[in-house]
Order: sequence, then structure tokens, then C-alpha cells
Amino acid sequence: MSLKTKFPAKIVPFMVRFWCAGILTFVLASQPIWGQNCDLPRVAAEFSLLKNDICEGQIINIDNTTLENGHTNIRYIMDWGDGIRDTVMGKQKMTHQYNLSSFDPCGEDNVQMEMKLIAIPLDCPSKQHNVTKPVFVTFKPRPDFSSKIEICIASPAVTFTNQSCPSQGLNYRWNFGDPASASNASAEKNPTHTFSGTGDFTVTLVDSNVCGADARSKNIRVVGLPKADFSFIVDPATACLPNPIGDFKNATQRPGGKDPDLCPTKHFPAIPRSVLRFENHPAG
Repeated sequence: MSLKTKFPAKIVPFMVRFWCAGILTFVLASQPIWGQNCDLPRVAAEFSLLKNDICEGQIINIDNTTLENGHTNIRYIMDWGDGIRDTVMGKQKMTHQYNLSSFDPCGEDNVQMEMKLIAIPLDCPSKQHNVTKPVFVTFKPRPDFSSKIEICIASPAVTFTNQSCPSQGLNYRWNFGDPASASNASAEKNPTHTFSGTGDFTVTLVDSNVCGADARSKNIRVVGLPKADFSFIVDPATACLPNPIGDFKNATQRPGGKDPDLCPTKHFPAIPRSVLRFENHPAG
């Protein structure tokens, strides 16, 4: 007897649906469902880390030490406190790198983050638990300073204004590029240096803290005093009063510099003078 004669065409679809429903019921029965393990104790979220003070850009590692208390299907969410979250299934090590680009490095020397681990048992979400711990992330040094970039040798002292970040927790080491001076180095925050002579000097500031060191260099030019001088021409053929002299030329020598008035006139050496004597002779 054929299937078609034993089971009419209208009955076959219903039998297929029945078989599928039976298979689905078996699969669901073999899997935990929400509420199935709510008689178990609540999970106790916990994690450990080697230290809670790290440097900007450093990778932090945590160990998930949550007490799962019989729950077998747990989702873990780690909120690192900087706007980033990671989600994993099951207990496992987790890592993160803190990037402080969105924070102001010129305030405090570190930023406090709140790390939160959330443990959610999927068989009974009401038994979830979370734990929060602080972590302190220290900024790397960002050296910078300002000063005059060109000075006159008549006033060779320069004060340097430290503009490094962060504003706290840094050690400073200055080198003024002037080994001929009485003091070519300083550990002050805003030092003053008197340059020993004219020329170009490379001033370097090195900042350091627990997260390392970095340097910034700038050039300072010290220009010398102008050497005042002049020249003139006397034509013997017309060296008679009232107009015996012409073509006075300023021969002052100014050292190289962007500002021609950097060294004021009051610092010029005395101008050499020529005394000329003219006599008025009768024609012929």
C-alpha cells in the first residue's frame, strides 16, 4: 500500500508539523531556561589585578575570580571606566589599554577610573552581581616651555617659563647649551640663565616621572652690540667752504638678528669722530 493511499494528502503536513514540534521540545528540554536555576545562590562577582596604579598606554590584566555558585551559563561585562565595555561568556582573563587622549593632561598627574565587572547568569538573571574597583592612570610627561628666542648680549639673562604637562609629579632637567657659562644646567621649574656670549644656543628641557621621560628643545639666539662707524668723501677740487664734504655713509655694523632694534642705541660704543679743518683761500 502506498503512502498516498494510507495517509491522505491533507494529513501529511500535520504529521510533519507534529514531528518537528517533538524534536523542538526535546532540544528545549535538554537546555537550561531562564528561571530554571533560580534556586541556586546568587553569583559573587570578583576580579583581581596586580596593581591599581598604571601608566598611560600601559596594558592592564585582570583575573576573573567570580564565585559562580553552580550557575553554568554566565555572561561577564567589564566596564573599564573610560567609555569602553567588553563582554565575554565564561570566566577568562581580560586585558585593556588605557588611552587618555580624551582627558586634559595639564591638570592632575593622573585620572581615576572605576572598573566594574558585572556577572549575569543567563539561567537566572535576577541572581546577577557586580563589583567596582578604582584604577589610577598616570599621564606620560609632555615637556614644553616658552622664552624669548632672540636677546641682546647687553642683557644676556633669560627666564624660561615651564609649560609642561601634567603640572604635578614631574622632575625637570634643563640644559642651556652653554658650556662656557658658570652654570649650564638646572633642576628648577622656571630657571633663569645668563648666556656667556653671542651665538645660537640649543636649550633642552627633559621631563620625567614614574611613566618615563621626554624632551623638548628650542633655539635661542644672542646677538652682539652694533659697531658704530661712518665714512665720507672729500673732493680736493671742491674742498672749499661752504660745501666741501659730501656722501656721508653710515657704516654701522649690526650683528645678524631678526629685530634690528634689539640692542638699543644707548648701548652703542662711542662713535669715532673725525676733526676736519677747512681754510678759505682766495681765488687763484
